Amino acid sequence: MTVNPYIDISPPEVRLPPVDRGPASIRNAILRVVAGILLGIIAFAVIIAFSGPVSAQQAAGDRTTLVKQLTQRFAEHPVSIGLTSSGGMIEIFASKDGSTWTMLLTMPDGQSRVIGDGESWFTVPEKLSGTKISSAARAGDH
Repeated sequence: MTVNPYIDISPPEVRLPPVDRGPASIRNAILRVVAGILLGIIAFAVIIAFSGPVSAQQAAGDRTTLVKQLTQRFAEHPVSIGLTSSGGMIEIFASKDGSTWTMLLTMPDGQSRVIGDGESWFTVPEKLSGTKISSAARAGDH
């Protein structure tokens, strides 16, 4: 192999900018780290805030066991019951003060699962056909 004397094959000289290690550079580095940490915390908080309760999405089992847990953990008792077209039974359990509620679906084989839960349950008073509700009754003065 012959080397051509007219072609320079040596690597080009690379000049890097000088590294500033003064107080401003250190401060900027610290600010970048703090900003990254804060961004991570905010992202985590958003994920937690918008994710549903895991227990409600996964709670399933024998009806008797689930009802016992609702009673013991949340002081919830049945407030409404209905039958589905597929033969299941929907029950709504709520705490006495309405601070929590749970919707339970039970199939004919006795297996149940939580299909919804939340806060601030209240029962709407039934208006009978032909009965006028006075403004005093609407305000809660019976």
